[in-house]
Amino acid sequence: MAAPANNDIINAIAINPGASLVGTTVEASAQEGESNYFGGTSSVWYSFTPAENGAVAFSFGPGSAAESLIIWSAPAGTAPSIASLGGVTNNGGSASSVQFFARADQTYYLQVGSIPGTEGEFTLASVPPDPAIDVTPPDAPVIGAITDLQNNPVADTVTVDTLVFTGTAEPGATVTLRQNFGGQDTNAGTAVAANDGTWRIEVPGLVAGDYLFGAVAADAAGNASLTASQIFDFTVTPTDQTDTTPPDAPVIVAIANSEGAVADGVSALPVLTLSGTAEALSTITVFNGNETVGTPVAADAEGNWTFTTPSLPEASYSFTATATDAAGNISTTSPTPAVVEIDLPAGGTLEAPAALALDPGSDSGTVGNGMTTDATPTITGTAADGLTVTLYNGETVLGSAVAEGGTWAITPEQALAAGTYQLTAIASDMGGNISELSDPLALTINAFRDPAGFPSSAPAFDAQYYLAMNPDVAAAGADPLAHYMEFGWHEGRDPNALFDVAYYLNQNQDVAAAGIDPLAHYTDFGWREGREPSYAFSGDLYLQNNTDVAEAGLNPLVHYLYFGMAEERAAFQSTPEVTGPQNPLVDAQFYFENNPDVAASGIDPSRHFAEFGWEEGRDPNAFFDVDYYLATYSDVAEAGLDPLQHYLEFGAREQRDPSAAFSTSGYLAANADVAADGINPLQHYLQFGIAEGRLPVPVTVLEPVPDLV
Repeated sequence: MAAPANNDIINAIAINPGASLVGTTVEASAQEGESNYFGGTSSVWYSFTPAENGAVAFSFGPGSAAESLIIWSAPAGTAPSIASLGGVTNNGGSASSVQFFARADQTYYLQVGSIPGTEGEFTLASVPPDPAIDVTPPDAPVIGAITDLQNNPVADTVTVDTLVFTGTAEPGATVTLRQNFGGQDTNAGTAVAANDGTWRIEVPGLVAGDYLFGAVAADAAGNASLTASQIFDFTVTPTDQTDTTPPDAPVIVAIANSEGAVADGVSALPVLTLSGTAEALSTITVFNGNETVGTPVAADAEGNWTFTTPSLPEASYSFTATATDAAGNISTTSPTPAVVEIDLPAGGTLEAPAALALDPGSDSGTVGNGMTTDATPTITGTAADGLTVTLYNGETVLGSAVAEGGTWAITPEQALAAGTYQLTAIASDMGGNISELSDPLALTINAFRDPAGFPSSAPAFDAQYYLAMNPDVAAAGADPLAHYMEFGWHEGRDPNALFDVAYYLNQNQDVAAAGIDPLAHYTDFGWREGREPSYAFSGDLYLQNNTDVAEAGLNPLVHYLYFGMAEERAAFQSTPEVTGPQNPLVDAQFYFENNPDVAASGIDPSRHFAEFGWEEGRDPNAFFDVDYYLATYSDVAEAGLDPLQHYLEFGAREQRDPSAAFSTSGYLAANADVAADGINPLQHYLQFGIAEGRLPVPVTVLEPVPDLV
């Protein structure tokens, strides 16, 4: 645009009105043929109001007459009452620039000043901001807490002469606490926010009167926050009005442990929770006799408080409490002691930690398979409140934590190397009681495995895994592969995390009958024949979903152990198959789906039901209820007979019902063709009736007819 001939801010020309200047270029220059507009000492004024907050940069020159560019600001929509933001001078006739943070609620005025006694032209341009120059103001700091020097929270009216302000701000920012007292604003103190953003400022020497406090922040580049923190007001009372009245004694109203109220005064758990009432915001100190217990707690604004003891040894306890107010006055002891005896089970032994698991946040790849690429994984579990849980890898301590709310979480302090681990945990209390070891958690830290670390004669044998899972072999100093080949597979020991010896032999009866090492069979023949190494890993599905591995003709399990696991390729679950003569009333799919332990073992469902399942109360299909059959027909139960076999051989002919959902006589009555053919009705329904759309007939229970007289 043509440069205006003006020397008055009131006549400032708007640049790109109504649009954002961020990232755009807007030039203002004298047009060719125009007379020079600088003459003597004068200024040319431009203005703009940004559409959004953001960094803005301007350059001016080159030119023979422009001497300086000064940036001014004023609240948008008001008569100019301007403040200077600084500027830049002509750099020997070359282009110079200035960058600042523009706010949408401000109007900015650009004053181009001339060199006295010189006329000439100039160019003014809005240019993209340099991202290396920090002009963005930090967020306003947050005042999180205001306390006295003893870290007690303070009310709006205080008698102390020192307040402590703590809060958060941008890390590295300088926080300035502003104080208004008697209408005068002063700096009450400064602090630099730590790397975690926290800061602390003490304000000593307070005298009686009313105060307002707020905080602002400036970052390392000197940018000040656009707004202040929230404002807090306090009244400091004169020293002659200092509170010297002690609060009322607190009252202990209840005592409990994690299982509920301790109603009979005896707790079988070592951690107790006391609750009660006291003066609002007072500090509660709990005693056993004359000794303090744990750390004092604060009553809330309604005077309610809750205190949890550390883990206590077996003994009788008499708990009392005192309250301390903000002025430091201490109450008398609570009038009625809370008496309780801790009597731990089994002579003081502690229950071992349980439910050790890999935290979902540390689980990578296939969720739930006990494998992760996180070398410092978080392990979680359960234990009684207040007990200290220590996590071990063998005899090496990985970390410890105190159980809270019945749970705990431990992250190893040192990274774990790639490999397989058996992690255990113990619990201990302050009385020196120690639990037994927990059940182990098998954990594998994934990383690319060096193929040279696997025997060339058994490329899927993971010696590191074998020794970790078989500490007796490690303790004996035996060669792991030699032990596996001579004893291990015969004893059902697995050679790696994804090859299940029992599953392979159960699913491949020919291999079991031949007495062949199952891993050797799988490596030489099995994977090419589509045989699966375990319930947890399907080689066929792995090859189908990883065509690069299939095209290279690689053993899927070996590839996954060496590379796929670290690459977080998915491991697919295999589907077990029936492997022997089938009972027509055993629904294999139903049995596997409802008995995942059987599926994981690879045992044939008919065989498992006949040998174990019916005695364990497992149902062979959706319409045969083992518990119902044995409860309804006591003669079968008393004879110790397999209920399914009894129904197949005798029960159906005797019109006995396999479950409340299926009436033998009802199905035959509804399906005359089945009755005429003499077919077992449940067998017919499972094999044909469902597919034909026939419906089961539930058992009808006839109620006795009441007497009418």
